[in-house]
Amino acid sequence: MQYKKIFSFKIPQFYFIVIIILLFSIIIFNLGLITYDPKYKEGITANELKQQVESQSKKRIAAATPVSMVLQKKFNLLIKDSTEYTDEQISSNTTFTGQNPKSTYLISSTSEETPSSNTNSQKFTINKNATVSIPLETSKFNNYIVIAPDSNSIFPPNFTLTITNHENENGLQITIWGSNKNISVTNGLIGSYNIDKTPYSGYIIDTDSGIKIAGLNIGNNALNIFSTNDIYDNKYNKIGSVTDVNNAITINCTNSTGITGILIYLGIPIINL
Repeated sequence: MQYKKIFSFKIPQFYFIVIIILLFSIIIFNLGLITYDPKYKEGITANELKQQVESQSKKRIAAATPVSMVLQKKFNLLIKDSTEYTDEQISSNTTFTGQNPKSTYLISSTSEETPSSNTNSQKFTINKNATVSIPLETSKFNNYIVIAPDSNSIFPPNFTLTITNHENENGLQITIWGSNKNISVTNGLIGSYNIDKTPYSGYIIDTDSGIKIAGLNIGNNALNIFSTNDIYDNKYNKIGSVTDVNNAITINCTNSTGITGILIYLGIPIINL
């Protein structure tokens, strides 16, 4: 009986615990291999991880960034001779309209975000209501509207220009850039002599013969309209005013001497829901 006790095999408790731990480790390791996500590659460097994070961030930013979308939108236009004439001038037909009954004007537009010179200008004549369709930004970016007389016309000495937005049909509310901002700025004149001082010089082609934008040359002495406020010439003389009420932008110019065109800077359109 003594020899049997000496040669009988019994695993010590310590080694038994070690074996159990090894078995559990193998099981956990195998489970880890099954659930292993291949995008987390073994041995990935800190730089590679940074690149992955930056790539994901760029994708999220791109998804949240608005995209320029330019569509044709309808507006009513009316330019009127606002001069107060005497009865004699009216009867003798010496009014501006009487002397220039076929005065014609051109309108064009472009997005600030995706400026284009390949736009077709639309025509309208003095003292006649007209409906035009022009390209307009419908995303969260600003727009330019430009107007100029054709080669055979000029602006009346005193005129009123009204641009009315077809809000229901267009599905947009359109306002001048400064309409809803608490800024004390006045409208003025723009040409090659001061275009570099404006915030939109990078989007306008400055030529020797004047400023060209949206395919239309508005000359070298255009009204620069960006606020609902008064208009002043380069000598600080008041020459008009601007209002923006009920979808109608109205420019009243009381002295158009030397005026070659009109640049209207629109703010971000509001989409009607």
